[in-house]
Amino acid sequence: MSNSLKHFILKAETRQLYRSLLRTAGKVADSNQRRELRQWIRAEFELHRADTDLDSIKAALANGKQAKSKLEQMISSST
Repeated sequence: MSNSLKHFILKAETRQLYRSLLRTAGKVADSNQRRELRQWIRAEFELHRADTDLDSIKAALANGKQAKSKLEQMISSST
């Protein structure tokens, strides 16, 4: 697979994770916490926006997926 195709696939996966994290953050009951969480999510994605190294992008995606699962656990335990 060519690098440009890999980048394209990872970019799509990144967008999907970003939207999923924002939807998950929307389930937080407290509006201030929800706003801060959304700001943090955006800042983390902006931090890695210029990454071009495939391994770096994959690592950031893996970290994001772990953060999403932890967030989902925290939300489910608080309700």
